[in-house]
Amino acid sequence: SSMIVITSRPSAGVQQHTQPDCHVRIKGFSSKHVKEYVRQYFSIMGKPNLATKLISFIEENQDVADLLHTPFFLMSLCALSERDEDILTTGAKTPLYSNLLTCLGRKYCNREGVDMPTDGLPAEVADALLQFGKLALEAL
Repeated sequence: SSMIVITSRPSAGVQQHTQPDCHVRIKGFSSKHVKEYVRQYFSIMGKPNLATKLISFIEENQDVADLLHTPFFLMSLCALSERDEDILTTGAKTPLYSNLLTCLGRKYCNREGVDMPTDGLPAEVADALLQFGKLALEAL
């Protein structure tokens, strides 16, 4: 019998509950790749000045920089900073995650024709996210 464990948090106690025969680690982007991606993203969008601003922000905020070696987070931060340059005022992770969820929620609502409130997310989307968070917490 075989068991496959996939996690983005290898330090979350997975090793306590399993004895894997093999470990595979996907390392993501290097710092050089992050900068190249940011430059290309904003070049395509016709906003190269935002690339310079975002790269400076990344270099000054190591906690955020550590997240960006994962391509999804890097693309998300580029999209967020394109939509709202003020997102780059803090290096705190919680506002970035909150803004990412709001941005993704807005994209979903636009695609599905759901009316968006001026602040936050529609109640049904917020409730679904809370249920998802509860499920994740209980699974720890």
